[in-house]
Amino acid sequence: MAEQLFGGEVKIKYAVKRDGEGKIPSMNHQIDISGTTIGLPEIGSYLNQLMGKNLELNGNLNMNAQIETDTETPEGGSMTLKGQPHGSFELIIKKATAATAQLVGPDYAMLISKDPILHIDTVIMNAKMKDGKISITDGKIESPGNFTAKFDGEVDFSLRQLGGQFIPSM
Repeated sequence: MAEQLFGGEVKIKYAVKRDGEGKIPSMNHQIDISGTTIGLPEIGSYLNQLMGKNLELNGNLNMNAQIETDTETPEGGSMTLKGQPHGSFELIIKKATAATAQLVGPDYAMLISKDPILHIDTVIMNAKMKDGKISITDGKIESPGNFTAKFDGEVDFSLRQLGGQFIPSM
């Protein structure tokens, strides 16, 4: 268990099954993640560093995820993905606000606003990951003033290998 990861409590279970049959050794990786009261400000700060974006988020995230992927390691080579990860996850965000800190203009030089304009009571999202896509099967947003919206859809998401690491790309 990783306490205080992004300001919350996160439990991660990892299991690997080795398949010694065949010419190229392969492994099946299973990851179960559950987290409570994960801080969106900390996640926003991490994403800012990772993506070079200016995101200001407030609120808390609860999540459950079960992800699985297969890898193989040729003799004398490095580990590669046999396919894209697959699994399912649920995210619940409570009492969130987001600023419009978006950069616009030809050189991304102008900041529109930093005042929070988006206030959300609850976001619930259930999704499945398969074949390089995240399919949102059930999404719901509830905001002050009895505003409720439901959503679903797909987002391209895959892992690519870069210098011995697996990097997400959307």
